[in-house]
Amino acid sequence: MFDALSPQRRRLALGLVAAAVVAALAIVVAVLAQRGPEPAVATQGEGPVLLVPGYGGDESGLQNLARPAAGRPDRRDRQADR
Repeated sequence: MFDALSPQRRRLALGLVAAAVVAALAIVVAVLAQRGPEPAVATQGEGPVLLVPGYGGDESGLQNLARPAAGRPDRRDRQADR
């Protein structure tokens, strides 16, 4: 790419490419420095569990998994049965 350029123009082109890379890195660092810390993920309690039947759609294997654990309410989507 730079082989067709004279040595002076090659130095200029490489200098401009290097300056563009440095400027891009400076912008990325500036943007990341302005961002605040990420909010912590709530860890109180357990989240929902989605059970999806595998190939063939047989739901019999999911019945044992779908039974609510001790103290967890059963929130299965009843509209899927219709």
